[in-house]
Amino acid sequence: MLKQIKQDLDAINTFGKNPPGLGITRLAYSPEDLAARKLVAQYMVDEGLEVSTDFYGNIFGIRPGLENEPLVLMGSHLDTVPEGGKYDGTAGIVAALAAVRQINKENISTRYPVGIVIFAAEESSRFGQSLLGSRGFTGNLTAKQIESITDLKGKSLKKILEREQDCLRRKYRPYKPTPLKLYLELHIEQGPILERNNKKLGLVQKIAAPSRMSVTFQGCASHSGATPMGLRKDALVTGAHVIIAVERICHNYSQLLKDGTLVGTVGDVKVTPGAMNVVPGKVELLIDIRSTDMDTKSKAVAEVQNYVKDLASERRLDYNIEILEDQEPIALNNEIIATLADICDEMAIPYQRMYSGAGHDAMQVATKYDSALLFIPCGGGLSHNPRETAEARDIALGASVLQKALCHYAEIL
Repeated sequence: MLKQIKQDLDAINTFGKNPPGLGITRLAYSPEDLAARKLVAQYMVDEGLEVSTDFYGNIFGIRPGLENEPLVLMGSHLDTVPEGGKYDGTAGIVAALAAVRQINKENISTRYPVGIVIFAAEESSRFGQSLLGSRGFTGNLTAKQIESITDLKGKSLKKILEREQDCLRRKYRPYKPTPLKLYLELHIEQGPILERNNKKLGLVQKIAAPSRMSVTFQGCASHSGATPMGLRKDALVTGAHVIIAVERICHNYSQLLKDGTLVGTVGDVKVTPGAMNVVPGKVELLIDIRSTDMDTKSKAVAEVQNYVKDLASERRLDYNIEILEDQEPIALNNEIIATLADICDEMAIPYQRMYSGAGHDAMQVATKYDSALLFIPCGGGLSHNPRETAEARDIALGASVLQKALCHYAEIL
């Protein structure tokens, strides 16, 4: 299994491979992303799976059971952030393949079908919105939203999806919607907790959800040498106060949570006009606040908004706050988590129950079907980084747990 996992990782990561040190760039629906999905689709065909695709570019491989439904599904994604790592999403797809290969190798027959899904467009890098494939799969992406979403170059999501269909439907049949018995996803943790606690698997109880906002301050651009300090309306300095306040506010609320997590980040700053000798007249901050507790998150967001309003008044600047997203945290299925814990105990695998600060396709699938999310460690807790690493043996261990869970829920004959 280890050798095959390494081969799969190497083959998939030839698509979007950047020069040494710059990681992988496989943006959603790009030629590189499509090529990677088609490669894995061929692996699924090679394993005797029935391959199909839906309108959103999600690709499914189904291993038939004695009965046609419900489907026991597992999966993840293959798209990356710019200059991302080799394991984010990809490890879950490779683990799912390994689990099905092992079932085939042991010639196991099941009552219910088992499937793998490659969800499209999990990352938000191209469209500014995440989980598009899994949102479409669960009916959480409306036709109106598809019409309105564009990528960073202004290309329409609707036209991109139509082009995807022209390509994929030439080779794969349309996916026939099938009720799910449950959904399982393996993913690298993208944080340091498992490695720090010397655990091999994390059983995720809850996935944090983001509240995202754009905050804009409008001051007055003026000559940096000729404008006295007391007469300036510097938008960037005002924005800098907000950056510090977000850190302070979110740290304080995180300390109040006895069970769960809250974090806040100002991840992007756009300064206008952006010249060394001009007092900045306008600044836009993109703020991401996430928590596993909706009430605490709402309080933190409200405090940040109130701070922005008071600061703008104090410094005599116009401001605008635009809410971009306000999602609910998702609790995963306790019964499935208990089953996975039993499997780990049987296999003597060190594990812990934990939370996910990052979003995953499982949080969308969980809005409609029973779902569970397994974490494996990643080196140094690094992710969305060219230095992202994970051990093939940890992927193999996770795949073995997936296999046992599949056999349990699909019911061996």
